[in-house]
This record gives sequence, structure tokens and C-alpha cells, in this order.
Amino acid sequence: MARITSCATLGYADYGLSTALECIAAMRFERVEITELGSYCRHFPHGQTTAATVAAELKAAGLRAVAMNVSASRMEDGEIYRPRLGDPACTEEIVAYAGWFLRQAKELGAGVVSFPIGPRMLEERHWCSEMKASVDGYLRIADMAAACGVGLNIEAPHLYQLVDSVPHVREVLDALGNTTVGVTVDSSHWGILKYDLEAYLSWLGPRLTHVHLRDSAGADTRNFHQNLELTPGRGTVDFAAFAQALDQAGYRGDVSVEFEYRGLPLERIRQEYIAGLSHLQRCGWLLGDGVKDWLKHASQ
Repeated sequence: MARITSCATLGYADYGLSTALECIAAMRFERVEITELGSYCRHFPHGQTTAATVAAELKAAGLRAVAMNVSASRMEDGEIYRPRLGDPACTEEIVAYAGWFLRQAKELGAGVVSFPIGPRMLEERHWCSEMKASVDGYLRIADMAAACGVGLNIEAPHLYQLVDSVPHVREVLDALGNTTVGVTVDSSHWGILKYDLEAYLSWLGPRLTHVHLRDSAGADTRNFHQNLELTPGRGTVDFAAFAQALDQAGYRGDVSVEFEYRGLPLERIRQEYIAGLSHLQRCGWLLGDGVKDWLKHASQ
């Protein structure tokens, strides 16, 4: 049965990395995914920390980083700005930004970095030209990843990115023509898009190298405000079916619980993890022995 292997720091987006790692270690996880989204969840801010500093924090918490989830977005005038690889004015900046994180991941020993190919195009007529221009830039990032020996993933399908549907994912991966680019699959996006998961995973084959677990509900509103940040059990994702599809595909890689909370105190977040992990366990997901023991006592 599908097994949960790691916990993303995104659940503690409002708090510093040290606090996030302490809380994740308290749940007795041993492996962690570090999140740096630029516009929030600043757990590995570009140019403001180093792999050595983060490695020391990980060691203090007794954790090992297995993956990083990075975005090039940032806050400008109180709004999220999403630069585009397909925009010549942004290409060099984004390529350099991604390269820095790939080098940090190598030093940290994190095997996979999920990095977006570009933000979603809300008008389909612009999609093809944007995709082709973005692929040119992403191939340069893929070359750097290969040189670093770090896996480079696109989280796909993703409702905020160019890869916002299975047909778009297929076109992007075909255009990349680079088998070293892997894919991270997120249950919350599947929950809204409702694509044929078994067929998609079969088509991905060995490209599938990382998984995120989170709940969602509702329809694709196409406005960057889809309901994608729910604790498992509070939305509509069928986590038993998701696990079965991964098993059928023979997936044995890392699976991160990527719960996401903002504006909540730590005790409330702890309760959400108890609820979410309990729901996943009831759906047949396996937990590590330490996490299982923590959950048993925390639930009493």
C-alpha cells in the first residue's frame, strides 16, 4: 500500500524554518520537503541563507531533506507577481534563480527540486506560443539540474501553471523531450481536475518521481483562487483511490504530506495534522512507525 514518507514545511508557511522543522520532528517524521514559494512560505529565501545553514537546522531537528518545492513568484505592492520564462525580460533572472536552488539542493542532499515552467495562461489562444518560449528556458534549467545530479520536476497538472491540464502536460513534456525532467503529482489538483489518474500515471511511467498529498474541493475557477488548501478529510479527494492508482503504477518514491496553513496558531495546525493524518490512515495510507506512534498518542 502507498506509504507517506515525508512532510513538507508548507504547513508552517507563517513561521520560520526552525519552527517548522521542530514541529515536523515532533510528529516524528524523519524526512522533510523544504518549501520556498517566494511570495510566502519563506523557508529557503534566495540569497539570504545557505545550504550549510539549513543543513545545521536539519541536523538539530534530526531531519533529512529529500526534496525542495520552489517557486519564482514574489510579492510586489501587496500582490503576487509571477514572472514568466516565456518573457525575454524575465528569462535570465528565472534561469539563474532556479540554478541557485539546484546548487543548494545538491549541497543539502535533496534529490528532487520541483520548479514551475511558468504561470497559467488564462486565455488559451496564448498558450502555445508561451509554452514554446518557456520550454526553451526550462531546457537550460534541466541542463543545470543534470550537471548538479539533482532531479528537476514539474508539478503537473497544476491549476496555477502552464501545465494546467493533462493535454497541456503531454505537450510540455513532449516539447521538452528530456527524460531527466520528472513530474510531481499533487492529489489536490487531481481532486479538482478529475482527470483519469490511472491512465495518466501509466503514461508518466518513470517520470513520476514525487507526490504531494492535500485535499481540495469545488471546481476550476481559472482565477488562481481554487480551493486547494484543505486538510485531508475536509474536501472531496478520494485518497483511497489515489493510493490504489499509485500502487497500480508501481510507485515507490517519496510521498510528502503537503498540508498548507496560513493565519493559524501552532496548536490549531497540530490539530489539523492529527485530523489529516488520521483520515489518510483510514484511507489505507501507511505511516512510518514513529509518526504512527505519535498520531496514536496525540489522538487520545
